[in-house]
Amino acid sequence: MKKIIILLICGALGACNQAKEVAPIELVDPKYVGFSKDILTALCKGDIDKFIAPYTENATYRWNYGDSLVGRQAIIDYWKARRSEVIDTITFKNESWLAIRANKPPAHLKPGVYVLSWADFTITYTNGSTIDMNIHTVFGYDNNDKVAITVQYLDRSLIENALKPSEK
Repeated sequence: MKKIIILLICGALGACNQAKEVAPIELVDPKYVGFSKDILTALCKGDIDKFIAPYTENATYRWNYGDSLVGRQAIIDYWKARRSEVIDTITFKNESWLAIRANKPPAHLKPGVYVLSWADFTITYTNGSTIDMNIHTVFGYDNNDKVAITVQYLDRSLIENALKPSEK
């Protein structure tokens, strides 16, 4: 009987000492949604200085079709030119936001805070073309609440068609 009680006590103590399993993802402070909304709002307004302010020096800006910008200056140069020479206006609506901590992300991502955004965008180009599309944007934050990576998922063919010279 003594052996059974000792085994039960040891088993109970062993169960209590086991490390708690960390969830693969968890919700985080909604402040990150606010940070991310401010970034997109600044881009829509063409305020590239405010848009880039939360980015790290070595940030990466990627698109789902393979192109990417590496480094803060490359992101600034791209978006300043794009907003002044190619895009006249950007508006978004019907947005949904989710701020999470990825504790066990896929190998190509670092653990950390990510904000996921889904929205309907209307973009008017300087050539007069307008497109409506859904864009999914992911903002990845570092430990200092700075954006280290942004990934945008969009339909590149809509943009290419809108930017083709008109056939008269």
